[in-house]
Amino acid sequence: MALSPLGVVHMSAASLALLTGATQLVRRPRDQVHRRIGYAYVGAMVLNNVTALGIYQFTGRPNLFHSFAVYSLFCVGMALRPMLTTPRPRQWLRIHYMWMTWSYVGLWAATVVEFLTRVVLLPGWLAAVIGSPLVILTGWPLVNRFAPA
Repeated sequence: MALSPLGVVHMSAASLALLTGATQLVRRPRDQVHRRIGYAYVGAMVLNNVTALGIYQFTGRPNLFHSFAVYSLFCVGMALRPMLTTPRPRQWLRIHYMWMTWSYVGLWAATVVEFLTRVVLLPGWLAAVIGSPLVILTGWPLVNRFAPA
């Protein structure tokens, strides 16, 4: 299935977000490099979600997947909030971590649903019913295991 130019931008931004998000998770030092990679992730996620709002290939109109894109933008915004607030709120690191990692889990859920839809050729609703819970249930213990105290 050929992608539209908007689809190519969407896929490229999602790929960059997957890569930068994974880099953030495996890097231990929280330093200036972390901040730069984090801003690349945020930029990629914003571009990914804004372009998602313009894609109507499967239904021809806005649908549930568009609301997930809006929620994903909300998650990224909430993850940035404690980082941009002075003074930082109590437990700012945990707040930042939880919102950011759940935005990443959501990105993986969307990736799995996209794979099930485009490669396995499941209907979108069935791909979402199978793929999203699978990723969320896998991500839940991992997010909580590495969460700051």
